[in-house]
Amino acid sequence: MKKYINGKVYNTLTAKKCGEYDRGYRSSYEWYHEELYLKKTGEFFLWGEGHAASKYCTYCQNGGSDPGENIFPITYDAAREWAEKHLEPDKYDEIFGEITADSENKIVAISISKSAHEKIKRNAQLKGISVSKYIEQLIENDE
Repeated sequence: MKKYINGKVYNTLTAKKCGEYDRGYRSSYEWYHEELYLKKTGEFFLWGEGHAASKYCTYCQNGGSDPGENIFPITYDAAREWAEKHLEPDKYDEIFGEITADSENKIVAISISKSAHEKIKRNAQLKGISVSKYIEQLIENDE
């Protein structure tokens, strides 16, 4: 499926499929299937299809609904949350990097622009590392 949203193209044929999830039984009216995709730009989106009582249904003019499909752009954080719920840990690690508890790390709060934050998350994801590791590499390479 290909869809234009806010001047951007989302295409399941050209993006990388990261994982998929089925909710319920295919015979249920509430059944749906979702797939998480990653564009070459580092943006995520969900493609889904579902029956007439699912969140992917299409509404008819007569008040009823039919099965349908759609694409939704999602943020990096929403993609991580979706993956935490629906993917195996190894697959999650492959996409977002391994979550580790390192007692030698220091948690800090910084304020950066929203666009810089999105760029950092996107670049870290493209390298397959955490945001923290990406920032550490930027600092280490700056010396």
